[in-house]
Amino acid sequence: TEKEEDINGMFAVAGEFGEVYKGRLKLPGKREIYVAIKTLKAGYSEKQRRDFLSEASIMGQFDHPNIIRLEGVVTKSRPVMIITEFMENGALDSFLRVRATQGLG
Repeated sequence: TEKEEDINGMFAVAGEFGEVYKGRLKLPGKREIYVAIKTLKAGYSEKQRRDFLSEASIMGQFDHPNIIRLEGVVTKSRPVMIITEFMENGALDSFLRVRATQGLG
């Protein structure tokens, strides 16, 4: 199950590889957008790092309005981060599970 905490106006959810935060990204010439910042937890193994970055690599291959958009990857500092567009309704599997238990699915 996911654990959500409010940290100075940001939320953190425990993910598979580490915590996921909500943030804002402003790129030159573009409007500011909300993003999800997925972090790789400290003490990770080389396999966990490869798997984490593989997820970003796969996301970066898609350009479709129904698939989450990769905004960037940070590997030069710690923690290693994947930055994606923010999903207002959370992860699809969690959203569908809640709707099913409410009799809406």
